Amino acid sequence: MAQVEERVSDLEKLMQQLTLNVKQVSDDIDKTQQELSESIKQMSERMDRTQRELSESIDRTQRELSESIDRTQRKLSERIDQVTKNFERFQEEMKEFKVDINKKWGELANRLGTLAEDLIAPNLPGLIKKEFRFDEPHFLGLRLRRRSKEHNIRGEVDCLLEYDEHVFICEVKSQSSKKSIHGFKTFVDQKFPMLFPEYATKTVVPVYAAISFDPNHVIEATNLQILAIRILGDILSFLNLDDLKKQYFG
Repeated sequence: MAQVEERVSDLEKLMQQLTLNVKQVSDDIDKTQQELSESIKQMSERMDRTQRELSESIDRTQRELSESIDRTQRKLSERIDQVTKNFERFQEEMKEFKVDINKKWGELANRLGTLAEDLIAPNLPGLIKKEFRFDEPHFLGLRLRRRSKEHNIRGEVDCLLEYDEHVFICEVKSQSSKKSIHGFKTFVDQKFPMLFPEYATKTVVPVYAAISFDPNHVIEATNLQILAIRILGDILSFLNLDDLKKQYFG
């Protein structure tokens, strides 16, 4: 009987200990649940805060980007307006410049048109007299314009000097060019005989005079049998007379 009571006593102790252990575990579980719940709550709050901060950052970035785009667009628009105004002003200045250039070209053209009168006419007879021992020309004409209805052509000679057996026809330029030299040669060979038939019995001596004469153009004139003259103020000088003198004057 005593043994039974002892075992019962031990069993009661074990039950008491088990009850304590269960209670302890239950308390631990409750505590863990509370801690977990608190952690979840804190995490949820952090996530909410992070989401709000992210949303605010996105909104702020969008506003700043929108403001930056607006500023850029305004600056670009202002720049375009300025460029447009500058271009319009440039166009106006170019119009004025073209008017001024056209005026100056007109003045220059008029001036070039008087080269024959100002420089060639007073000095070419003296140069011819010096080089060929000719007397004064029978006729000296400037800017002679002719038209042939028969051949339906027209043309102009800057300067013409008529002598006993020769007639000098002179083309006057400010600057020599291969194109104008060949054009003069074509005029001498093709148009001059039809426009000035009264000189058919005379030896025609073509003369090309220029203030600026390229050496290569002198060679070109020589090859085309045209006398080349450089104009230096009121001084005229032949540049290829030695090559052509015998051909025209024996």
